[in-house]
Amino acid sequence: MFYDGIVVGDYYADLFIDGNLIIELKAAKAIDDSHVAQGLNYLKAGQTKRGLVLNFGPQRVEIRRLIMD
Repeated sequence: MFYDGIVVGDYYADLFIDGNLIIELKAAKAIDDSHVAQGLNYLKAGQTKRGLVLNFGPQRVEIRRLIMD
């Protein structure tokens, strides 16, 4: 992650597909605002526009699309 051209930290997305899709995997009761915020931060840091948060915690897989304009 960069700020003003200086490296200020590292981030590791769970999956980075074809250089333009970040996938964040979770195992929680539900996708909450902190999961979405984390995904959006990964999009910004990775300079990409599309992402998914996949939650395998509930009985059915929960999916949230993330898009940065």
